[in-house]
Amino acid sequence: MRLKIFFADALRYIVLHRLVFVWVVFAVTLEFIAQFYVDARPYFAHFWIPLLLFIVALMFLLSLRSIKTQAIWSCLILLGQAALIFGGVFLYMANGSAFQQEMLNMRNDAFGTMESIPVPLSLNLILIFTFIAFMFFAIIVTRFDRRKRVIASNEAKMLEQPFAFSRKKAWVKPWPRISRKQIIAKRVQVGLALVFAIVFCILPIIDGAQDRRQPNYHFMLTRNSGDRNQMRGITANIMYEMVRFGASSGVSLRNMYQLPNQIGFTRVDEDGYAYENDLALTSDFNGVAEGNNLVMIVAESWDPNILERYDLETTRKLFPYAMRLIEGGIYATNFRVKEKTDTAEGLSLLGSLPSEGFIHYDFHRNAYPFALPNKLRDAFVRQGHIENREDMRVQSFHQNTHTFYNRHRLHPQLGFDKFWGSRQMRNYDPDFVDTWNVWNGLIRSSRAERTLDSETVYRMRYQMFPTDGNPFFTWYISFVKHGFYRERRNLGGQNYANRDYYAMMDEMGVFPRGSADQNRWRTYAAAAMDFDFALGYMYRHLEHYGLLDNTTIVVVSDHESYYNNLSRYGRNYNTARINEARDPNLPPVGRTITSRIDPDLFRIPLVIYCRTLNKHLETQNSSFGREDDGILMRDGGRRFTPNGREIHRFTTMQDVVPTIFDMFGIPAWRKLYFGHTIFRDDIESINFSRVYNFFFNDRLSFFSKNRIDVRTQWYEEGDLELFVDRAKIHLDKLFWLDRVYHGNFFRRNPYVWPVLR
Repeated sequence: MRLKIFFADALRYIVLHRLVFVWVVFAVTLEFIAQFYVDARPYFAHFWIPLLLFIVALMFLLSLRSIKTQAIWSCLILLGQAALIFGGVFLYMANGSAFQQEMLNMRNDAFGTMESIPVPLSLNLILIFTFIAFMFFAIIVTRFDRRKRVIASNEAKMLEQPFAFSRKKAWVKPWPRISRKQIIAKRVQVGLALVFAIVFCILPIIDGAQDRRQPNYHFMLTRNSGDRNQMRGITANIMYEMVRFGASSGVSLRNMYQLPNQIGFTRVDEDGYAYENDLALTSDFNGVAEGNNLVMIVAESWDPNILERYDLETTRKLFPYAMRLIEGGIYATNFRVKEKTDTAEGLSLLGSLPSEGFIHYDFHRNAYPFALPNKLRDAFVRQGHIENREDMRVQSFHQNTHTFYNRHRLHPQLGFDKFWGSRQMRNYDPDFVDTWNVWNGLIRSSRAERTLDSETVYRMRYQMFPTDGNPFFTWYISFVKHGFYRERRNLGGQNYANRDYYAMMDEMGVFPRGSADQNRWRTYAAAAMDFDFALGYMYRHLEHYGLLDNTTIVVVSDHESYYNNLSRYGRNYNTARINEARDPNLPPVGRTITSRIDPDLFRIPLVIYCRTLNKHLETQNSSFGREDDGILMRDGGRRFTPNGREIHRFTTMQDVVPTIFDMFGIPAWRKLYFGHTIFRDDIESINFSRVYNFFFNDRLSFFSKNRIDVRTQWYEEGDLELFVDRAKIHLDKLFWLDRVYHGNFFRRNPYVWPVLR
């Protein structure tokens, strides 16, 4: 009987507050729908975080005195949730990641490169329809519900009569009495809302404290959670990050005294030599580029599918200079990266990253004696190629503003003499087209478009590649291939060189117009052609001044072309071509990409062009890069360059810096860098994506080793155990590198230069 009464009372309570409970249904449904738009499974790994947030909102709404007030606040909360979901999906569509509080530092940079709002129309319609539907429901309930004026007590309401209703109207329609139990219930609801809100706010402190107590980072292999959207949901994650204020940092600085020994540079024997197991590994090609100039180009969103779409002869016509570098150098066909531009940039210059925070904003004041620019300059002095560090020109270039990503503060700390942004380039050459070339009259449109890479390299070639005889290191990050990929006028002939890339493609019968995806693919191809034209300016300049023989060129992409989901479209497009053209006797390679962490999405180019390395290989009559290593190629078994040299095993961005150290004969401390030289086949790196929180190589990927998300066709028994062992080594390095970055270790401690036996 009592149970029956309880359920009857509960039902009456739900009916009385049906507006609030309908809001719960709308809000939860909206959150689950939003998960599909960020490629997340429709559940939350850390469900108690969004649950706490919904309980706070629910208790707050139930504690309100009237249904009219409930209607107003529930509509406002649902509108706020819709806005947060819109922002979260926009962020994911724009750069593939969930919101982190540190991203607020980059908000101006993000808006500076935004061409459009890449949120699907279907989601916009769902958000708008959901809000309008609930608002109409709230209006109907508020207007026709007889209990809309329910309050805590008659006495309390009488005091409010002058502010709300006439006394006459109030006495005609007296307020129903509310029991003392109901008054207590209201107060309990308010108290619970406050308690749960406080618990929600201190969760980041609890999470951070738990991480700081960990003796190592091996727990990352088993935490069974995806990125922040998967962990908490879009709304709860944004709210969680906004109340975090850095409290969740899991980096403890209590054991800093152990750091020198962990790095290895205090471990010397009686002769003063470093132990060999503390030093970065070298290969048979160690020192082949010693004394060379170095050019490193981080090619924004350069995707190999753009090179593999057509036959080699057509590809050579479309991208002649890229193919010249590929076929005349070393091409890593199995190079995979999943990072954002800033983290990829950090890896290309530092070889490592902290587990939390952003190098450009959180660590730009650090000392970086182990960074590539600083190490290269010091090595040239130690090797006797120059007398003073200042004799080598070390510069970086990007045609966006010099403050973009805070590079004007970070790059001097890394060892660059100067960072050239759009303003500095324009001061050097008044004819240089600014970052957004709508302002110079060249493009008469209200739409800003990316400055061409070809113009940047052409205008700045004497600064990028000096001809004064002194050695130089030039780092350049391209811009023209940056998404989004609507049609651009400056790729259609309205540029300084009058090159119409669209017309050139039409003349060759490639990358035709068609669907929306085809048109974006077409614009991306046009941008890739301009990047190739920029490579041509560089190549011809170095060749003309006799610099090509003693210059090492490294061209690497920062990430796949994930803007507008183009990477997924390109891979499916390319798979269709592979299946049509491949040898039917070969095993099947066509795969349907269904996971957002599929390793096949993250394959990008790495090219190393070095004539001194080529001479060494020819002198040794080496078959390196030409023999069959037994690894099935990603294009169905056909070598990409029949006469070129290729590395087929898995490599990644963190291998780039150790590879350059190896080629230039620069000793380095192994534990300061995640990766290894790509010229050794007895050791292989793994990739832990700091931003996206998952592990992968070319054979598997997972958020947790207890549940493998993707196994590719190259996966074999035993791969998981070997992968986990390498992941633990990586995480051990990360554990101590966090203390290097967060503790700014080298600001207070000297850097000991490694000495070889």
